[in-house]
This record gives sequence, C-alpha cells and structure tokens, in this order.
Amino acid sequence: MSSTDYFLNTQDCSLGYAADKCRLVQRWSWYRFYDNGQSDGFKPYANLFDPLTFQITSTGMRFREYSIKNLEALGR
Repeated sequence: MSSTDYFLNTQDCSLGYAADKCRLVQRWSWYRFYDNGQSDGFKPYANLFDPLTFQITSTGMRFREYSIKNLEALGR
C-alpha cells in the first residue's frame, strides 16, 4: 500500500503542517466500497467488499490489516 505509506509518512517542513510534524497529508479515505457497477475505469479488485455477497474482499482484508498495523499513526 505504497500510496497510504506516502500519505502517512511523507514530511516536508517547508510545505507540511508544522503541528503535524510537517506531514504533507493529514487526512485521506478509501472511497471504493462499490459503485453500482458503473464502468468508470476502476477495476473490480479495487472494491473493499463484494457487491453481491457483501463479503470483504482480499483487497479489503489487506486494507484492514494495514489499518490495524498503523492504527496509532492513523489515529492522530
């Protein structure tokens, strides 16, 4: 999850928010739960949940594991 690592860890004191240790990104979210099957350029593997069974996907599991592993840093 290189993009979330970037959001979580990238710092630059000439650009970042000083109160947040100069991080460039303070908040973000993952939108792709499911989008009514619209052909919008995204692939089905981006879904966190299966739209038919409502079961968590392997991508959803990876996102969950990443979130738990980084819970303290994400909870700032």
